[in-house]
Amino acid sequence: MKASRASPPHGQGNDSINPSDAAILTKAVLGLDGELLCSGWPPQAALERHFHLLALPPGDANGVAGLCGHIHGPAATVDTRAGSLYPQAVIGHLALAPCRDSFFTRAFALADWQAMLADGLGERTLTDFHARYKYLLLAYDPQGYKSLGQLLGRPAERPLEQRRKRYIQGLMASLGKPPEHGRQLNALLHVAGYLKHRLSVEEQRSWQALLEDYRLRKRPLAAPLELLRAYFQRYPDSYIQRQAYLCPYPPVLAETTGWDHFPCN
Repeated sequence: MKASRASPPHGQGNDSINPSDAAILTKAVLGLDGELLCSGWPPQAALERHFHLLALPPGDANGVAGLCGHIHGPAATVDTRAGSLYPQAVIGHLALAPCRDSFFTRAFALADWQAMLADGLGERTLTDFHARYKYLLLAYDPQGYKSLGQLLGRPAERPLEQRRKRYIQGLMASLGKPPEHGRQLNALLHVAGYLKHRLSVEEQRSWQALLEDYRLRKRPLAAPLELLRAYFQRYPDSYIQRQAYLCPYPPVLAETTGWDHFPCN
């Protein structure tokens, strides 16, 4: 089963960022242990809006086409063998917001990647993909962003297929790193720079106050991201419309209740 796009990812080709559909609209595969599919787990309905849910055993599932993530039952052990690109999580850990954010950021990035491959891989499409993930990568792993850019910038050194494999391995490794507060703050400042001459005095004050609260760890990352999405809806920017950073996955998946239905191990 191939991942398929229902519309351009991250608002690409649209006039504004809509948090309900700006993240990748896809029907890629999300694996769940069979017991979860039969348990009446509350978040299941929200997941079904964006994924084909497939019952998978706890073991390796790399042979499943279109797989972009695997959620394991409370008693399962995550497969950490090298070569597993898709993110994995034990169900109880998804009750923690940082774990949820990490899992869905990687799952939707992999779904976006699979959709790009389904459309046809080329030098331009690979470069465009990397550009779309610029600020998300800078927020997680600036050195990884630089290394991946160098990989794509030397086409004579390796065949396209070899660079494709190295790129997605590097991307998933970078997005799998814990996001540092300072790097997120830096990414926010870079993205906000596209609004420099557009915001009113009052909007600038609101943004600076919220950014300071985030810097002091008084507010979560979701707060400045939400305000930036609102500003870019009001003042669209074609480059930011193509970025994954402001909406790497549908916010409804983070906001859905019931993630704590199963306790952490």
